[in-house]
Amino acid sequence: MQERARDNPIGNAIARVLGITGLKISELAKRAGIPESTARRVAAGQISPTFRTVDKLAQACGMSAGEFIVIGELEEATLGILAAQAGNEGRSNATPGE
Repeated sequence: MQERARDNPIGNAIARVLGITGLKISELAKRAGIPESTARRVAAGQISPTFRTVDKLAQACGMSAGEFIVIGELEEATLGILAAQAGNEGRSNATPGE
């Protein structure tokens, strides 16, 4: 996974977002206002997207372009750690006995 992230972070981000949200690439492309063929080619690493395209994809997912790129560059293990920490933060506000 590390090679894929390094070689195609935007494609990796698309795959992760689709996996997490259950969206289809056609739905993501429509939300982003880009052709489905462009989204598919970016996801496959066949073309390098412009910043504008990355920004549109990110906004369609409710995040900044920077966040989108970082998601694509992180390794699976790191994502798991971050998810676990986020879950623990929600519990740290609970009072004892809850």
